[in-house]
Amino acid sequence: MKVLWFTSSPVLGYSDNVSGSWTYSMYNALSRLEGIDIINIVISHGLNQGPALGNTVIIESNTKNRQRPGRELIELFREVVSKIKPDLIHIWGTEWNGSYITVMANLGIPVLVSIQGITASVRKHLSGNRKTIEILRWLTIHDLIAPSGLMSIYRDLKRTSTMEFKAIEQLHYFECATPFMEAWVRSVNNKAEVFQCNSILRPVFYKFRWSESSMQNHSLFLPDAFMSYKGFDVMLKSAEILIKEFPYLQIRVAGVVPRKGFFEASGYERFMHSIIKKKNLESKIVFLGPLKSDRLCHEMLSSHCVVISSFIESQSLILLESMMLGVPTIASYAGGMPDLFTNMQTALGYPAGDHISLAHRVRSLFNNQNLANQISSNAYNLAHKRNEQLSCAEGMANIYRTVLHKIN
Repeated sequence: MKVLWFTSSPVLGYSDNVSGSWTYSMYNALSRLEGIDIINIVISHGLNQGPALGNTVIIESNTKNRQRPGRELIELFREVVSKIKPDLIHIWGTEWNGSYITVMANLGIPVLVSIQGITASVRKHLSGNRKTIEILRWLTIHDLIAPSGLMSIYRDLKRTSTMEFKAIEQLHYFECATPFMEAWVRSVNNKAEVFQCNSILRPVFYKFRWSESSMQNHSLFLPDAFMSYKGFDVMLKSAEILIKEFPYLQIRVAGVVPRKGFFEASGYERFMHSIIKKKNLESKIVFLGPLKSDRLCHEMLSSHCVVISSFIESQSLILLESMMLGVPTIASYAGGMPDLFTNMQTALGYPAGDHISLAHRVRSLFNNQNLANQISSNAYNLAHKRNEQLSCAEGMANIYRTVLHKIN
């Protein structure tokens, strides 16, 4: 079985990044199964072919992932695929233009799409919990004109969601890790055939286990603070409540370090800094910067609990990884996250944007170590069963076989 993987970036370049790492892990696991030959195809400009990219086929183009493709690129894609002659095309994600390119190429080859994120759902929550007056008050030059500014991101998401819906409407086979993803697919295409397959995580997260003895008391770990839909401002408002009871509270945050300054920073970054300063939280917040998997694993294992305060997550890699480590985790009831845990058993949930409820969840773990230990044990056991590497790989291989059997 020859399967063509169409991805936004080379799979072999994903190995230690948060974004796309589940794709790399699945690639490795599937490559060890007999009878499956995977070829990766990407569209890129200036990417040099080398040993590190393995059997990656590069289509040279200036078209970016969120841009509408022209006829020339679509024709070039069609020609490359016709030379490879795959039995099946597997597209990873609809939040970029790959699925749209495949639809427009009209290849006559069965196509499976793995839903990773839904652009329209992100656009809906792009501003997080901020009111219009708060957005306008902290608006910056960066928001208005920078490619990574609020206005540009909104336009990109709007354009991409149009392509995304077109592709979902026209294609037939989809793989969804959570019912949340399936709900969005069926809202556009009620005749779609949907399969479910769990994700394989990075190897380091299968090797360690959280324990009370290794944690730093009253420390929280958060995966990101850069974009408003990640809800870091909700955590900051909760911190104001928590430090009255836990004066040694520490919040450690991975990801891009928020910038300062009217021209460099976004409005959300300025908004966050204003909260930190107003509530005297400077000594409580540590921005760690981007972390590779081993450091990320260490930070999570050292924390009293992990907090995911997002307003939208189709699945949440951090939630899967924290449960795999057995770190007590608090997650908002946002997107697909409630489908991944049972409240008060394998994690603690709270209404997205509700900083008072979030503070109470943190308090309950800080004050009840037995609860934290029980959630840790339950999450660890669930995750090691759900995300076991071989069963996940065989699950994906069975999806491939099922799709090909239906076609033939």
